[in-house]
Amino acid sequence: MKWNKWHFVAETPHDDTSINFLIYGAYAVIGLVLLFGMFFTLSEGQKALVTTFGRASDHIYGAGIHVKLPIIQHVKRFDVKTIRADYKTQTYTKDIQTATIIVSYSYNLIANDIVQTYREYGNDWQERILYPNLEQAVKAEVGMWNADTMVANRDKVAENILKSLQDRMLSHNYPVAITNFQMINIDYSQQFEQAIEKKVIAEQAALEEANKTKQVEQQAKQQVVSAKAEAESMRIRANALAQNPKLVSYEAVQKWDGHLPQIMAGNGSTPILDLRSITQ
Repeated sequence: MKWNKWHFVAETPHDDTSINFLIYGAYAVIGLVLLFGMFFTLSEGQKALVTTFGRASDHIYGAGIHVKLPIIQHVKRFDVKTIRADYKTQTYTKDIQTATIIVSYSYNLIANDIVQTYREYGNDWQERILYPNLEQAVKAEVGMWNADTMVANRDKVAENILKSLQDRMLSHNYPVAITNFQMINIDYSQQFEQAIEKKVIAEQAALEEANKTKQVEQQAKQQVVSAKAEAESMRIRANALAQNPKLVSYEAVQKWDGHLPQIMAGNGSTPILDLRSITQ
């Protein structure tokens, strides 16, 4: 302990061992960080490129373990496998009805084009390529259909949108392949949906009435046919009776059940058929 002008100052020996331990420990941590920062891995369906001070290299890395320079180089990863996604937008039909459309589509980034894709569009290539073209294709196709007919032809609408998207990708040489497209849901305003429901009910009622009318007409035709057949039968029988009067007695015998009538004529006589006239 030393005495100075103002107070006593206690002296403690420096622990050089502890300081060295901390320094070496910091070096070790930094070394581990740098060591692990040299390696990166990619799984199947992934591609990557490495940027050095922000500049993209021409080499494309595939699945596996790879080496890069820590700190100065960074990895930009891209999924090149087929990806399914949903998209929602609002647009107008041909008859100026507001339609909320939900679609499902599948796409994949073309692996050989990821370097050019990054250089031209950066990491937000989806926002700059995929979504704007998807929006334009959906609105263009929906605008060609009336609201009521589009619902019944949603498969055709989806087919047209898919073809439009594929043509757009090819004509602009975009590095994206659209492989599937479906219309998941189409919603209109509540007032329009109620009007459609009333229209469907009215059409069903009209169809039922038409079916009833056809049924009545068919029954009437059958009655006419039956009447004509009966009239023809009566004509044939009348002609036969005119040519052979004995048929009257013959038919009476065919219909006779063998019993005499219960009510007699006023003179008490019993009617007797002349069977001889029939058999002659």
